Order: sequence, then C-alpha cells, then structure tokens
Amino acid sequence: RYNFLQYPMLHIAVQCNAIKILEYLLESKLNLEVMNWNRETALLLAYQNLEILKLLVAHGANLHEGHELEVQRKESYFDRILDDANESYSDQSFDNIILHRAIQHGSNETILYLIDQNVNIHNPDVDGLTPVHQAAVKNRLDILKISVSKG
Repeated sequence: RYNFLQYPMLHIAVQCNAIKILEYLLESKLNLEVMNWNRETALLLAYQNLEILKLLVAHGANLHEGHELEVQRKESYFDRILDDANESYSDQSFDNIILHRAIQHGSNETILYLIDQNVNIHNPDVDGLTPVHQAAVKNRLDILKISVSKG
C-alpha cells in the first residue's frame, strides 16, 4: 500500500510497471530526480524492469549522478522513528546504487545495459562491496567476466 504523500506518482508508476502511466508522467516533464521518503529516485527503483529503466534514461534520468555519490548507510525504519521522536533528522541516503541492486535482484539484460552505459562497476556500497564483489558473492561468473573485461 502506498502513501501518496510520501511516495511520488513517478515512483509508483515505476514500481507497478505502469508503462503507459509512466509515459504520460514523463511527457509532463516531471522532475526525474525527485526522491521518495526513502531518498530513492524513480531510476533507482527501475532496476527490475529494463524497459522502464531505458524509458527513464531516454527522458533524461541520469545513471551517473546522485546514485554513486550518495552511498551512506540508510537508517532502519526503527532508527527513523527514534530520530523523529528526538526531532533529529540525519542525512539518509541510498544503501545501494542501481548496479548493486540489479546484481542482487535484477535481470541479466538490465545488468548488461547498465554496464554498457558505463555505470561505475568499482563504486562501493556502505559495506565496501563493489558490484564486482557482489557478482562474486552471488556466484555470477557471467557478470564477473563482463565486469573484468570492462576494466
């Protein structure tokens, strides 16, 4: 269930794979860098659907800004509740960049697309793991070979 006050329509369209609605929203020239309550852009949520990912990129979503640079540990929901109670708001950010998420949960086609788009394969997550490390952990030899060939 979505809270429309905390979850932009763009994000909902991406997560529901509502391509026609997403196309309509993109034609309306919405800000593609708007973040949801969890500080995720719609692009960061698109790792499970290559068609949507390409559509967002075609309309100007940036694969290289704002995802690789803001890798800090995302607070848990419980931590946020405590912070809210103390009126202390910390800078929450992504715990994974898009390539990390694609390797964990996405399709081979999405991973290959991101690598072909020169998404940084050496960018560490909050645990210091790069997408190459995650591919090794997931026993993804195919992705490791591609990553190594890309340098």
